[in-house]
Amino acid sequence: MLNIQTGLLLNDQAILRPSTLTERTARFSPKDTNITEIPISKTKVSFRPSCLIKCDVSESRKKSLRNDNRENNLLSQNGNGNAYNGYISPATTRKIKELLSTWITSIEVSTDLKHAQKSFNRKRVYLTFVTLTLPSVQLHSDKKIKELLLNPFIKWLCSNENEVYKTGKWKGQQKGFGVVGYLWRAEAQKNGRIHFHLIIDRYVHWERIREMWIKMCDRLGYVTRYSNIQKAKVAADELNAESGNLEAFRSTIKSKLKNVDTWDLEELADLPITRKYVQLLQQHKRKKLTAKMIGQMAEERRRYVFEQNQKSDWRSPNCTDIHKIAGLHSVTAYVVKYITKMPTEKPLKANQKVEFNDNFGRKMLHTYGEEIDLHGKVRSVITDIEEYQPQFEEGKIDGRLWSCSKALKATFGKDESIEIADDGKSFLVSKTTDEKGNESIKRREVAVLKYYRKTLGYTSGILSRNGITCNLYVMKLEVQDEQLDALYEKAKELAGIEEVKRISALVGDSFERMHGEIVPLPHIPQKTLPKGTSKGKSKRIPARMDLFLKENSPSLYQNYINYHKNIFNHLYN
Repeated sequence: MLNIQTGLLLNDQAILRPSTLTERTARFSPKDTNITEIPISKTKVSFRPSCLIKCDVSESRKKSLRNDNRENNLLSQNGNGNAYNGYISPATTRKIKELLSTWITSIEVSTDLKHAQKSFNRKRVYLTFVTLTLPSVQLHSDKKIKELLLNPFIKWLCSNENEVYKTGKWKGQQKGFGVVGYLWRAEAQKNGRIHFHLIIDRYVHWERIREMWIKMCDRLGYVTRYSNIQKAKVAADELNAESGNLEAFRSTIKSKLKNVDTWDLEELADLPITRKYVQLLQQHKRKKLTAKMIGQMAEERRRYVFEQNQKSDWRSPNCTDIHKIAGLHSVTAYVVKYITKMPTEKPLKANQKVEFNDNFGRKMLHTYGEEIDLHGKVRSVITDIEEYQPQFEEGKIDGRLWSCSKALKATFGKDESIEIADDGKSFLVSKTTDEKGNESIKRREVAVLKYYRKTLGYTSGILSRNGITCNLYVMKLEVQDEQLDALYEKAKELAGIEEVKRISALVGDSFERMHGEIVPLPHIPQKTLPKGTSKGKSKRIPARMDLFLKENSPSLYQNYINYHKNIFNHLYN
């Protein structure tokens, strides 16, 4: 449905262009017809990390109403009819993806993440990706865990305390890390416990993270309970104690030691057994591990972990995990995918089917049964229709599902209220009118964590009124940016029309009504020649927007880089 707004009255010369009309063509006469030009939509192209998205955005000058109770309603667990209450919704997922993608891309284009040195420096931006879990069975509510464990842990990360440790292993190091930007996401594990994914913008040593999270967890007795359980298991059968499952160690070694050259020895500091093997393999230029090596490594590692746990009285559980992101082809794609995982829907019954109902404007669950008609034939009939409420494999999260630092809570205004200058800076534009009716415009520089977007063109319409008759004639898209149009068409050609149609159709009917298209960027082929081989090995690397623009449109590439660098400077300088 078109969003029709009243526009300006046109004269004869402005509207006598019947060849540009996509509906009925006609000549207008202002003598007996009121003719009005109507802004209908803008066609915008959004630059995502690995694709281009084009769609029509309806023009509207009306401000959306804000419900002051919106947050309380979202956090309510009393069943307000929201199918995603307690789970992350598709709309929230899109918002997190946009925020994360823009923030991390601004860091990627402004710093050398691949070669960044791992050392504490409160002034240097360095991405650290952490997972926090509970060491024993969860006994408190999700809200209590977030209030008493997660929030103080984040406050510790964001501290700017200049005092240094005078004794101990961290002697000489500052107590505060000065984290500026962070984002956390809560998820329910299959074992019923809540856990958190956390991305922060400062380097924090894995051991300091583990020490502090263990300290937080023991506020509610989780570490003490873990210790008592483990000591009881050891008393029953020492070798079968849960000091580290042998098969789990084997699996970890197989997945992570595919190529020993890619392992960072610093990351193995807490596991001297694995470190010893990796050093030996690198020394003797061995690339692959045999099954015998893997078994021996796993067994030695298990015994080492067991001995260390005994020394600590089982009060140092492995409840934190640092994910290696430096050196990845696209840090943005990796982190966004990890943090915005959607819950897994439970499969429907064999006699159920979900269909979109145009009358209700939502998905409906159809349940089918069988009956015998007058001719004695069995036929399938609908026995029940109800609104589709998805059921998920994972449990619900009580309360807030995610949050981020104030620095990242950027202005999410209407596109009309945001202006992007040629140098990539973003300004929030506000209009005010004084008592005399004089209008003034104010521009304030802001870091808008939105995808980089450009307007391709405009679609307008001509509304003719003659008595009670009213006809709308839709104009063709008037392309305003020829360079962007050429780039988009090239990307579409490389992806293939059929592939674009297939991917775009997956989004849904509403996207189709917006004339939406998703154009995936082509993968980057790289040829490497491993030592000791005569044949080159072809490797396909996932596409990255900056590399695609750099090769195909230098000026758009520069605008894209400037846009993200200005966000980085606004956040950190």
